[in-house]
Amino acid sequence: MKKILLFCVYFSFVCCCFAQIISGKIQTENGNVISNVNVYLDGTKISTASANDGSFQLDVQGQKSGNLIFQKDNYETSIFPLNQAIGNR
Repeated sequence: MKKILLFCVYFSFVCCCFAQIISGKIQTENGNVISNVNVYLDGTKISTASANDGSFQLDVQGQKSGNLIFQKDNYETSIFPLNQAIGNR
């Protein structure tokens, strides 16, 4: 099973009006982008999938806690605390 070691090269957090957007890029440890990775906030219906260039945007709608889950077949699932992503502006 492959591991998404550097699953997010960066996070950016944008708070504008009522939107809170977390964005990032999903890559392997060798820098290869990974497309079609399911990205979701655990325990909610908030989800997206990474694009062909590995990028994603997720509107967390005012959530302040929980875990971001990065999941794709044949890769190890990665979990990242939401509060760390928000603090990583």
